[in-house]
Amino acid sequence: MPRRYEIVYIFDGSLEEKEIDSKLDQFHSLLKTKAVKTPVLGTNHWGKRTLAYQIRKSETGHYVVVDLETSPETLVEFERVLKLDAQVLRYLIVLHEENPEEPLQEDKPADESEKRDESRDSGREYRDRDRPRVFDYKDERSLSRFTTDTGKILPRRVSGNTARQQRKLSIAIKRARFLALITATGVRSR
Repeated sequence: MPRRYEIVYIFDGSLEEKEIDSKLDQFHSLLKTKAVKTPVLGTNHWGKRTLAYQIRKSETGHYVVVDLETSPETLVEFERVLKLDAQVLRYLIVLHEENPEEPLQEDKPADESEKRDESRDSGREYRDRDRPRVFDYKDERSLSRFTTDTGKILPRRVSGNTARQQRKLSIAIKRARFLALITATGVRSR
């Protein structure tokens, strides 16, 4: 059964756009199966960007984000080919979440006295904590709000997240660090 994935590639900064497109066509041809004739659902070229830290002695790279649909069995050969290609500095394959987290439903009190007590105790902060937050690992500006100057992830008591939100936040920050969008030390290297 085919599943949706999101792949972020970082290509060598010396490559041209045409060379990147030909490599993408070559890689994506490996993902075709009988069930999925066209695996690519969408491609987003971010262009040439400065990396947060050097990867294989490169300071710049071309970022490409691809949404695709394929069977998990084809990913084994696909990853093997990506690892062998010297022009691919780094890649990240993420399973696309089909069902985004839905807002939590508040329990309704049985009588009016409970309702009045709850309204006094519940502040704005409490209501905001129940609201689901979406942390996108590709949005380094919003993630930088949840890190200190030294690069540490803010704890839950400071950030105001629930435990589930904090886990999602730390996963997003770690993915952004892996893709050289943000540094682990908080200081951008030059």
